Amino acid sequence: MYVTPEPGQAAQRNDTTTTLLQAILDRAADKTVVVAVGSPYLAASFPAITTYLCTFSDASVSERAAVKALFAEIPIEGRLPVTIPGFAERGTGLDRAAMK
Repeated sequence: MYVTPEPGQAAQRNDTTTTLLQAILDRAADKTVVVAVGSPYLAASFPAITTYLCTFSDASVSERAAVKALFAEIPIEGRLPVTIPGFAERGTGLDRAAMK
């Protein structure tokens, strides 16, 4: 699914897409990866998210990089430059090498 949040607005709980995401998280949060392209603040509306990748851009190159990172084709080396209230503090992140 693809959600484009409006700047400064949290996801609306009655939206069909956010309802679907919440249902997935309710059933299998520990097996779900949520990728934020653009705004990282979507996670604040879904505290059950346990695995979250932020690209901070919805450009095609960012989308391709996210897929490559998820499949360990490229390393993940990142820290949040912002705090996501109620979810993660600035500086939260991880380092994971690419698998060869």
